[in-house]
Amino acid sequence: MRDIVGGLIGETYWQWLYVDVLWVHELFRGKGYGDILLATAEQEAVKRGCQYAYLDTFSFQAPEFYRKRGYVVFGELPNFPQGYSRFFSEEGVTVNY
Repeated sequence: MRDIVGGLIGETYWQWLYVDVLWVHELFRGKGYGDILLATAEQEAVKRGCQYAYLDTFSFQAPEFYRKRGYVVFGELPNFPQGYSRFFSEEGVTVNY
């Protein structure tokens, strides 16, 4: 039996990729798996005619991961939950592929 160590759930519509969930098991973080998952989703989105991608993340999750990959914050909900922020980010996926 194989264990799942990561995955991505997203959808494409209206020339946009929405990344709902990107998760990598703690033992496998920092090894490039998140990069591979996100790049694969973006490549598939381009094949489907998408030009843009968007997602949201929390300040206690991975905002730097997405910033390093070209995502720009366009909105923030402070204190969501209390003491943290929820960030909304976007990127033009055709720029990279």
